[in-house]
Amino acid sequence: MRPSDVALALVVMAIWGLNFVAVRVGVQEIPPILFVTLRFACAFLLMVPFVPWPKGRLRDLLVLSFMLGSLHFATMFTGARYLEAGTMAVVSQLQAVFSALLARLWFGERLGAVGWAGMAIAFGGVLLIAGEPAVGDHLWALVLPVLGCAFFALYHAHVKRIGTLSANVLNCWVSLLIVPQTLVLSLVLESGQMAALRAVTWSGVAALLYQVVPMVIVSYWAWYRLLYRYPLTRVAPFQMLVPLFGVLAGALMLGEPLTLQKIAGGAVTIVGVALVVLRPARDRASGQPSRA
Repeated sequence: MRPSDVALALVVMAIWGLNFVAVRVGVQEIPPILFVTLRFACAFLLMVPFVPWPKGRLRDLLVLSFMLGSLHFATMFTGARYLEAGTMAVVSQLQAVFSALLARLWFGERLGAVGWAGMAIAFGGVLLIAGEPAVGDHLWALVLPVLGCAFFALYHAHVKRIGTLSANVLNCWVSLLIVPQTLVLSLVLESGQMAALRAVTWSGVAALLYQVVPMVIVSYWAWYRLLYRYPLTRVAPFQMLVPLFGVLAGALMLGEPLTLQKIAGGAVTIVGVALVVLRPARDRASGQPSRA
């Protein structure tokens, strides 16, 4: 890779790692599912002038919007209200593990002994984090980002199955369809929405803007540029730097403690994910999608 593209990849990883801090700050001021609603409403308004509606794809977009908004983001952001940003950054790496598992079940991709071992090690790292003092009484909340990772893998597997929708279409129109779903969820499951919005500080506003500008505009543009320019096997390993940026950002910006148990759990999880992502190419040979 060119040095400039390596630098660009590192910038994207830093944006994604810092996002855990932004989410943590935002959901302390705004109810988490309402925060999801505002995120996607802003993202849609930003993109709609430039992205035409894909005719005949409403059903696919509705299914994807439910998986992404009502399942993935709702569980992840709710968990972020109770868990440290660094913990969320590490646990989020399970997305790669669940993606590999679904690829095995839906597309016939082989995992091999290295892949299965990596899965076991990754979950072992999360169990180490579960015993971390900071998790404490919020152990139940750790289940939410784990479920969120599974839902995100399900979303990406479904995107792969339907095939022909572009990234811009997904980012724009899925965002629109998410808004009414998560708004209803917020009204049913949360309380104090109006009071929270009236009391929001500049930190909460900045956290929301971070979701839209660096995340949607900068990071996705840069990431897709790298994916178009280089093989996935060369670009994907950079994602394992996200927990490093997330943990460091949580410690430096929010004062989260860097305990030995958190570092050990994070390291074990990343090693497990690395074994899944970087397993031998012969174990990643793809078969035909399942029609079951």
